[in-house]
Amino acid sequence: MNNLNTRQANIVRIILQSGGTTAAKIAQQLDVSVRTIYSDFKIIKPVFKQFGLQLTLIPRKGVEYSGPTSGEQALLRSLGMNNTGIPDNDEERETYILTQLLRDSDYISMDTLASQLYVSRRTIERNLTGAERRLQQQGLMLERKPSQGIRTTATEQQRRNVLFRMLNQYWGDSWQVSKDDGEWYHNTSETGPVLPEDLVQALVGIVRRFAQSSNITFSDYAFQSLVIHLAIAIKRVEQGNPIESIDSYVRSMSNDMHEEAKQLAGLISDELNIRLPSEEIAYIQIHLVAATGGRLVHLPVSDADNTNFLKEQLRPYGFDQDLVSGLSVHMLSAIKRLRLRAAISNPYTQTVKQNYPQAFDEALDIADGFEQKYAIDINDDEVAYIALHIEAYLERQRTDEQQIRVALVCSTGLGSAQLLAAKVRRSFPSLKIAGVWSLGEFQSSSLSGIDLIISTIKIQAPGVTTVVVPPVMQDEQVELIKKCIAHIKSEQRTGHENFAELINQQLITIFDHHISWREAIKKLSANLVDLGYARDGITQSAIEREQLSYTSFMEYAVPHADPDLVIKPAIAIGIFKKPIVWGDYHVKVAFFLAMTKKLSQPQIDSIFDDLYSLLEDGQKIVGLWHVDSARDAVDYLTGGIGSED
Repeated sequence: MNNLNTRQANIVRIILQSGGTTAAKIAQQLDVSVRTIYSDFKIIKPVFKQFGLQLTLIPRKGVEYSGPTSGEQALLRSLGMNNTGIPDNDEERETYILTQLLRDSDYISMDTLASQLYVSRRTIERNLTGAERRLQQQGLMLERKPSQGIRTTATEQQRRNVLFRMLNQYWGDSWQVSKDDGEWYHNTSETGPVLPEDLVQALVGIVRRFAQSSNITFSDYAFQSLVIHLAIAIKRVEQGNPIESIDSYVRSMSNDMHEEAKQLAGLISDELNIRLPSEEIAYIQIHLVAATGGRLVHLPVSDADNTNFLKEQLRPYGFDQDLVSGLSVHMLSAIKRLRLRAAISNPYTQTVKQNYPQAFDEALDIADGFEQKYAIDINDDEVAYIALHIEAYLERQRTDEQQIRVALVCSTGLGSAQLLAAKVRRSFPSLKIAGVWSLGEFQSSSLSGIDLIISTIKIQAPGVTTVVVPPVMQDEQVELIKKCIAHIKSEQRTGHENFAELINQQLITIFDHHISWREAIKKLSANLVDLGYARDGITQSAIEREQLSYTSFMEYAVPHADPDLVIKPAIAIGIFKKPIVWGDYHVKVAFFLAMTKKLSQPQIDSIFDDLYSLLEDGQKIVGLWHVDSARDAVDYLTGGIGSED
């Protein structure tokens, strides 16, 4: 792509990483004459232009360049930078910066980072914004001193937790389970920028042998998590950063696994020649508890007590046996882990919050009840796991509600009736056969919940569609039943609330000034109260809900409150011409969802389907943000839902 020699390539790197320098400084750095540098500029300048960059030489002032960041990165890549292991994209540079900040508590300068990464200072400043946001999500702050640089202050435990989350996310795509010589092995194709590959691969083997000798079964995710925690612990010990003292309460609670932790530490010592201090072994105990779901820890919490309490918490929302069985096992494990403060990471938390808001809200209430009863702290990651169980239950309910329930009636005997049932099952697998009846059984049976009757004799059942067929059903009867099914489904869809029907021009507010998310909620909820959609108290309810877990996602937020405070369903909308800080994001639009308990699950699903058809398209959010009036917003929303443009 270019014919630069090594010296000229280094000049390009120096210019890009400095953001502005002089020929004299470059000459001194490369130990050549200024005249040589000026000669090289003649060759370098067209190369900059080739990548959309303008190199400018100002006598007695210095060397400057301008142009898009994409041009900088493309030019660096042309020099072979991404063959050296140096990060060459924003995400990898953010990870590199986080690693440097977490490694120790000393300040690091922006110029040092720019020099290490061969990028300009302005690129470092942009990447630092992303790194800072990731730190804030873990409750850590970035400290800046103009004369010294940047650093983060954190405990050793906090540093390890952030490193774990970072690596856990990084390894998500590269972690694999493969079969070799008849056995299954865990492995990772990439170890990332933080940990050496030989250490990770050695620990994979150690943990596998430990699991076999201890007769402990790890899930794939638990196995991966334990390897990451151990690798981080070993590197931190090698760097002179052992774990701080473990809480005496946690130590006493984790004694049940002390022998297993010592055994694992012994394997590490034997194979890696690394002796872990007692505090690190206690730290391993905590993560063994997390990895095994607390199975090896005894606590005075019985299965029956746990299940009964869970049913009490679920009663306002409904449940089935599958939900109770699955979630009670999960919560018993969680109680044991969290009493030891061994929370687990959930790589899907944001996805769950964004895509399953109803399940996540219910999970927050369930979590609150368990927190109070068992004196534990349940974070968003744990809540998201609870929400997955609840969402599976809701999905089962949707499937049941969407199924058409059919009764089969045959007057010629059970054999003919079963023949008819077999044909119906084959032709219409989505139908749910609620009963196969003789005429006498039909006459004494309740038709409650029956959507369709397929009968070999003429039957008049008020309010229920009936199709008459011969015992050996033919193609024309199959087509007739298809039409009846389509008609029933069409009728089931009518009457559902949808997003557009909940939009009211008077509930749309355009904010031209800076406000906080709390002020936004106060204004939007006041509109709901003033117009008779909600009761007093909805403001405080919505704010308390946000304090549990923010409902902001990228450029939008979806605040909501206790349904008992809503009189009739509506959506209040706030458009922020000056985007506001809402949790971890700068939000342009907020949709305050005022939903009542009177809405059926199909109605709720219909509303959210319409809403997310809007939210999934970033361009539609931007389009709404640009409207000039509430009337324009209504026109945009009611005309744009579900459109393909």
